[in-house]
Amino acid sequence: EIAARNGFKAITHKLEFFGVCPQCQSP
Repeated sequence: EIAARNGFKAITHKLEFFGVCPQCQSP
């Protein structure tokens, strides 16, 4: 459970680092 949370947090942090996810961006 903790490992899964850490992985999810890492992905979320990556998205925040890159800015906005393509799906969240509206052309």
